[in-house]
Amino acid sequence: MPDPDYAIKVERADEEVLVIDGLAIARAFFEGDPSSVGANSYDAKAGNGNSERIEIADIETMNSTMRTRSAHKWWDDVVDVDFEWLREDRLPLDFDILRTAAADWAAADGDGLAEQAFKDVFGFQRALARVGKVLHLKRPCFFPVLDRLTAEMLGLTIPEQASKPKRVTLAQEMVALIRREGQENLDTLEAIKAVLDADGIERPLVRILDAMLWFSHPAAGVKDRSRAINVRLR
Repeated sequence: MPDPDYAIKVERADEEVLVIDGLAIARAFFEGDPSSVGANSYDAKAGNGNSERIEIADIETMNSTMRTRSAHKWWDDVVDVDFEWLREDRLPLDFDILRTAAADWAAADGDGLAEQAFKDVFGFQRALARVGKVLHLKRPCFFPVLDRLTAEMLGLTIPEQASKPKRVTLAQEMVALIRREGQENLDTLEAIKAVLDADGIERPLVRILDAMLWFSHPAAGVKDRSRAINVRLR
């Protein structure tokens, strides 16, 4: 049974509810998954590159740390481009998708910033997972890692051959759902983060949430970590 002090309850898009043993799942992921372990890991590099441009170094980081193979040429039209939404005065590094109150989110046009980012970065061979991984590197407090398994755990359907507008819409739905459920669980996420921080595992709240969702998927796995997956009626 989940520790009641750290249980995360997520209402999916289909109105079913996930109950996640938050601290145990988060700790297992961040202590065991290669994307998070070590000075050269994906999580260690998130937020440490050029804050106002997507660079080839970001693609190299994604390829080497996130089980991804994405050719550099597929990113030619977005690398080293001055996107307005990626300026720090528009989207600060510390703009937190979960901690930001509704009024401040609206004032900063959080939904619009996310939408424009997706419109600009989705493209040929740049679908949900790859785009989410690169955007999280740029703004780790704002963009979730939009992985397919995370989307499925949220009750969202990912078409095999989706048009760019459909990809943008799906990404927006994911962001909105993660923001909603993250705020519903904010106190618990803050408590989990405090424990992880004390253990030297400093991660943004949205990364903690999306990692827990990903690792809760039956198809996900972390080396030397086993889970008990219980399915019950309410």
